[in-house]
Amino acid sequence: MDYSDLSPEMVEAYAASQAPQQLTSECTDDSVIIMPLQNAIEKHPELVKPYLFKIMGASHKFAELHRAFWSQVTFIYIPSQTELDEPIIIKKNAAGSNINHTLIVADDASAATIIEIADETQATSTNTITDSAQTQSFVSNATEIIAKANSNIKFIAVQNYSQNTFHFDYKNAEVDQDAQVHWHDCCLGST
Repeated sequence: MDYSDLSPEMVEAYAASQAPQQLTSECTDDSVIIMPLQNAIEKHPELVKPYLFKIMGASHKFAELHRAFWSQVTFIYIPSQTELDEPIIIKKNAAGSNINHTLIVADDASAATIIEIADETQATSTNTITDSAQTQSFVSNATEIIAKANSNIKFIAVQNYSQNTFHFDYKNAEVDQDAQVHWHDCCLGST
């Protein structure tokens, strides 16, 4: 697929037709906060505002498009001294066009494994743009991990988008003293 097919009109139509957020998560620890960003800004602004887009980087047209039109955002906060034995599993709606953002803040001496799954083969798409012979989607994902002192985060991202999906991904971590971030990406689909 040639990226020249991605015209400004198509991008604008994709942004206008984004699928509504459908977020499911699995976590057994009640002290961990997992919620859509819109809710987190209202309930926990002191945990979100200092970090959102702080380390996203990449100032080019697709990064700026992401900043301007994000709509599906997952916020995860792991409190200080919290070590999770079971992984946090996040399942995202992968149908149609989406601009997704994941913000993870791991406080001092916390530890967790986070698995983020976006599987288009398990979703049905109602928000796509038809271009003559094929259906195309646009997905822009960004992940920011803030790992504070002595924290340990394992982040596993699995995406399985169709071959007709334009997919752009930005992943950044800010790692404080003696903290660790282990990142594993499994990209099975898209162009």
